[in-house]
Amino acid sequence: MARQQSAGPATPVWYQRLTPGLRALGVMPLAFFGLHAGYHLGQGTAGHLLWVCTASNLLLAGGLLLGRPGLIRVAAMWLIAGLPLWAWDLMEQAGGPVSTFLTHLGGLAVGLLALSRARAARRLWVYAFGWYLTLQLAARLWTRPELNVNLAHEVHGSWRGLFDSYWQFLVFMSLVMAAALW
Repeated sequence: MARQQSAGPATPVWYQRLTPGLRALGVMPLAFFGLHAGYHLGQGTAGHLLWVCTASNLLLAGGLLLGRPGLIRVAAMWLIAGLPLWAWDLMEQAGGPVSTFLTHLGGLAVGLLALSRARAARRLWVYAFGWYLTLQLAARLWTRPELNVNLAHEVHGSWRGLFDSYWQFLVFMSLVMAAALW
């Protein structure tokens, strides 16, 4: 019996699922991030670009444009997980710039569409948690404390009475984030 020959070099399944049209959608979260960056640069609050949800638009854009589903998955996971936190913050702040709606709702829409092809993967939560820790450290090192980006500098609002120090709060929040992502 003759062996069947392959039609060509094997293409990874995940790459086949990301059609050129879907990959081109990467321009959208990149534009959302760019508009939000323009707003914050104009306000002198560029540190806000390191919020996990905002930065996840860049990750999503990179994942789509480069055909890297792992990046898409992590970004979409954070855009989903961050939505209620953003909504809560939006209510506390009584609104925000239009660009914040684009980065959160627009990015989420693109991320969900991309997830229909990229699908979830095992141990995704580990990579998403790594993204969180990376942005947490970046915010701690490179943003002004009064911005408190990713809660990297001080205990937030009503949590203040529950923790004696910021480091207790940081450990608690990191454990909560890991559990929620898992």
